[in-house]
Amino acid sequence: MMTADQPTPVEATFFDLSTVYEELMQEFSSQKTVRSLFAQLLQEAYWLTERAASSMGTEGKSIRKELGTRNPAVAALFELRNALHESDLRLGFDIAVTTYLGQTGNIELLGRTSHTQEESAPAAGSTLPVGLVILPCDPNTGEADYSALANASRRIRFHVVPKRDHSQICLAEAGTSDVHVLAERSFRVLKRFFQNVMGIADAR
Repeated sequence: MMTADQPTPVEATFFDLSTVYEELMQEFSSQKTVRSLFAQLLQEAYWLTERAASSMGTEGKSIRKELGTRNPAVAALFELRNALHESDLRLGFDIAVTTYLGQTGNIELLGRTSHTQEESAPAAGSTLPVGLVILPCDPNTGEADYSALANASRRIRFHVVPKRDHSQICLAEAGTSDVHVLAERSFRVLKRFFQNVMGIADAR
């Protein structure tokens, strides 16, 4: 029997979802960790809406259906979870690496490259990735000024690459395949969903 100070299954699931979300939003280096956390996020989002719907009966099922229908980011999250669950698919990633070399005048200096799905993301401080690199040049000699490399910083973005056609369509409708952007957009909606569900439960 559940006591008054114990969380409901919906509250406990939202806590788990929030924890996974926070960990994911702080992870930008390990592809393995990002893959694992994103898969957990997909599962926790599914269980949150399922348990909330079950606790509210017909009204909850209607709200859950509307949630997935009206919000493209959440719909994409549900679809990716179903693709993993039904087909046991492994999430693929493309890794986009942008290296910021600083700024000269009004010109931002950067190098950019992409890594294939199975390659590891380069660690911070590793060799500058192969790709387009723009550097300031000495106006007299025309030689590149490599001193900008000393202050280089790197941003790594993970883009989910689903194998199912419908998953690709859902991501296109969501307007992003970036794991962290998709997580942020969908979490905002799921948080409001949770707050609405708890408000309805309290009003009963």
